[in-house]
Amino acid sequence: MIQKPQKCPVRSLNMLRTKYAAVAEKTARDPILEAAGCLAGLRV
Repeated sequence: MIQKPQKCPVRSLNMLRTKYAAVAEKTARDPILEAAGCLAGLRV
């Protein structure tokens, strides 16, 4: 399935970073996000 490009990717990334920061227990999620190559972008 091909998705349409996002209209505002910066806003979406900021929303993901805010949600990631709100998670208290990250030990289960961090290895998955690291393996997917997403963790560095969320920790900025």
